Amino acid sequence: MTLSVHFASWQFDLRSASDLRGAMRTCLRDAEYLGGPNVLVGRDVDIAAWSWLGEVCLLRSDWLPAVAAALRDVIANGTPMEHQALVDLLANETATVRLLPWTAGWALGHGDWTGTRSGTGWGGSSTAPRLDHVLANQERYAEAWSAKVHEVPWKTQMVALNNPEQLRALLEQTARAGRGPVTPQGDHGWDWLVQQVAFVPWVGQALAELLPWALTTDAGLGYAALDYLLIGQDAWLWLDCVRRWRQNPPWWARTPLKNRPKGWTRRARHSHDSALTTYGDLALRFETLHGRQGPPLLDLAPP
Repeated sequence: MTLSVHFASWQFDLRSASDLRGAMRTCLRDAEYLGGPNVLVGRDVDIAAWSWLGEVCLLRSDWLPAVAAALRDVIANGTPMEHQALVDLLANETATVRLLPWTAGWALGHGDWTGTRSGTGWGGSSTAPRLDHVLANQERYAEAWSAKVHEVPWKTQMVALNNPEQLRALLEQTARAGRGPVTPQGDHGWDWLVQQVAFVPWVGQALAELLPWALTTDAGLGYAALDYLLIGQDAWLWLDCVRRWRQNPPWWARTPLKNRPKGWTRRARHSHDSALTTYGDLALRFETLHGRQGPPLLDLAPP
């Protein structure tokens, strides 16, 4: 089982926490030359060297303990440059709030560590965020997501999202419209679901029933579900579901990909590939892309 990461000029296939730690070291190999914990993307643009871990935290809940263990090794054994990289990661990638069960206590002994940039406003400074301030900001951010009254903006209004029934209604509405709330992932179909699954625990739990429902209801809901699945968010949870679906697909699985559901202004992910011709082929592509997902070997000291 692997975690595949493409970042800047590197391609990592990771199987363990120590693999992850090694990839983090690799991404800092030019840091001294660049004058900070950064990597170049293009000729003149640099980004935080460990920013790719933000997507890992967003999309792979099974790898969160490994990320936390690798960062804990930075705390215990890292270089000053790595300390800066750690703060930059937490100050720039909102999905790292999912690491708070492990990172929250780090402010006690290392709160005065500083990074070099903050794109979130966390840390009390855009150019020298402090670790203790970053973690305090993260805790407030996490609390806002877990507020009892939870709403999402859509079509110039706030839509309540507090229980599985409301989630089901919003899934259906956004599948029919081909568009949903604006998020960093986009505003098409179920792009909005990525943040909800990452930051609101009950949403992911409710999907255990709602995603199979969508895949077997009709073409519009199925198209939205397949498009979301191709993002790869915790795809390991859905592999058996998709395999069963492929063994006994609904009639609309034969729908040509050139025929988008009403309301969709963009095609589903990967549907531009000429090798894919039907909605059912999207499920096969999901298996091909994400069929090797699995948890890491935790071979570093526990975080």
